[in-house]
Amino acid sequence: MASPDLMSIIVLERPTAETREAVQTLIKKHASGWWHRFPDLWLASGHPPQFWRDEIRPLVAGTGRGVFVFLLPAAEADRAWAYFGPKAEERGKWLHDYYA
Repeated sequence: MASPDLMSIIVLERPTAETREAVQTLIKKHASGWWHRFPDLWLASGHPPQFWRDEIRPLVAGTGRGVFVFLLPAAEADRAWAYFGPKAEERGKWLHDYYA
């Protein structure tokens, strides 16, 4: 069962363009919210890390590449992030609005 309070970071290891697109499609389908501003990294809400790992596993199986997923803190007081780079305000808007 999906829970919007669960937020995971999903990182792919050197994916092909096809794998990256397949993962993006999967996340759009299953996440209650998501952020994707770096090619191989997503923040996705709605499911625990094991769900994302199990859904993405078939997309990377046999490629010699992996997927790493970990749960972000649920309590707002435990959340922190920082960003430096171009378009920082634009790239961080979703994080400000939905994460912390």
